Amino acid sequence: MGDTTWFLVHEVRNSDLISQVFSHSLNVIYCLAFGLLALFVCWWMVRSSLNGLYISIANSIRNGAIELKAAEEMLYEEIHNTTVQQEMIKNEALTDGLTELKNRRAFDNDIEFLQQTNDLCIAMIDIDNFKTINDTYGHAVGDMVLRTVADIGLRLRGMDNITLHRYGGEEIVALFHGMTQHDALAFLERWRETCEQRHFRETNLRVTFSGGIATKDDMRVEEALVLADKRLYEAKRNGKNRIIDGAEAYA
Repeated sequence: MGDTTWFLVHEVRNSDLISQVFSHSLNVIYCLAFGLLALFVCWWMVRSSLNGLYISIANSIRNGAIELKAAEEMLYEEIHNTTVQQEMIKNEALTDGLTELKNRRAFDNDIEFLQQTNDLCIAMIDIDNFKTINDTYGHAVGDMVLRTVADIGLRLRGMDNITLHRYGGEEIVALFHGMTQHDALAFLERWRETCEQRHFRETNLRVTFSGGIATKDDMRVEEALVLADKRLYEAKRNGKNRIIDGAEAYA
């Protein structure tokens, strides 16, 4: 039995397949379009800034108001400041404004790099009963809950080999680089328990999340993400507030 190879075949309707391909293609097109726009804005800012500086320095040298060495120092400082501004714009474009996590665009940009490694665990988490929280307490409280869950995750992370992305809505993707699934589960469990034990001013507000985790191994990132997502919804069906890794549930 140990050498037996198993194949699982699942029939998908042609219309569903076309819909999925179209949806993913649109996401890629949107990301590429935004990336090109961001690059154009950065190029335009650098070009405008440096052109203005070149003209100013040239006029100052021509009029004797500035020495060549001072002009070189000014030019170096301006290039440095422009580089810093570019990096800030890039970081803002790849960061979710509400939670300060990396955003979906950053995740999509990282996929090609992530394809090159098998030493990766992927987890998908989803805040339980989030629609009910919004309907009961209002969207401002819903935003606060999202920020709180994200803040706890960032605080507990404490290492560079865990990255957290707001994937969409109340869903967060966690990437564990060079970590075993056991260690990744331990982190998720600490995160889940800390959120569950958090007290809020709002009466009867209790925040939990469910999650699913998968190891990439020889799969593509997209396949591992789909598997983690399936396990997430298995956790939802089994009562929520738990993590499922395919072997057992942690709750």
